[in-house]
Amino acid sequence: MKRFLFLISFVASISLQAQVSKTVNVATPGTLSTLLTDSEKQNVTNLIVTGNIDKRDFNVMKKMGNLDVLDISETTVAEYSKYPANTIPEYVLYDDVAASSSQINSIKLPTSITSIGYGAFYQCYKLTSVTIPSSVITIEGNAFNGCRIESIIIPPFVTSIGNYAFSGCPINSIIIPSSVVFIGRGAFSGTALTSVNIPASVTRIGGLGDGAFERCVNLAAINVDNANPNYSSEDGVLFDKSKTEILTYPSAKKDINYTIPSSVTTIGYDILSNSELMSISIPASVTSFGYMSCPKINIHQCE
Repeated sequence: MKRFLFLISFVASISLQAQVSKTVNVATPGTLSTLLTDSEKQNVTNLIVTGNIDKRDFNVMKKMGNLDVLDISETTVAEYSKYPANTIPEYVLYDDVAASSSQINSIKLPTSITSIGYGAFYQCYKLTSVTIPSSVITIEGNAFNGCRIESIIIPPFVTSIGNYAFSGCPINSIIIPSSVVFIGRGAFSGTALTSVNIPASVTRIGGLGDGAFERCVNLAAINVDNANPNYSSEDGVLFDKSKTEILTYPSAKKDINYTIPSSVTTIGYDILSNSELMSISIPASVTSFGYMSCPKINIHQCE
């Protein structure tokens, strides 16, 4: 029994030793490196940074090999070289030379930023938790591509979600706020979404075929606010506003037969290839077909 208790105590001790915390205030942007010892750069697992930082400081954080939890919520991002102020820099945690990203698991972003740069957390495959502040207006393309985020809250003032912004993240639900105007191509591709609601504010959804939702194998329904001026939906299928073009047919929609509405004149690019459909009925109104790789589907042309 004593040996067992000793073993528990030893394991707990090792676990505690493995967690190394550090709080640093950066008064002058670009000086974080001087405020950490070489040992701290190698061993700190939980880092809180306050004050003023720029791209050079992010470079230091990126190279901290054991950093697991990062809190920079109380920092202000300053301009440096081509990198603008109040923006998380592009590819900030991606190492071009090693073709790999930081091992960070959790991050709290500065509460003053307005933009998350292109590829900011690209392929941070251990990142499971991120807190995006309400100040953010733009989420650039590939911002969280390849992360392991399962749940995300998009702030209420975001207007643009860039191409492949959350591609490959195992997100299973999301609320797109009524401020969003643009959803880029593949923005939610390869996610675990089961349904999505498009607000009236969205004026453009990028991409061919399934567009923003390609490879969403669990997606069963896309619902559009009736007040949206550019898009509409019917029975979970995404159309343009006048229902003359089918834009996305959800991959996990369970119907095996589908009759395309008689208002449709155009079938979008390869939108049915990943569906459960066995047969479709195409009305005589259809005059334009996008490429369709769906050999298992029986196509019936109506008179």
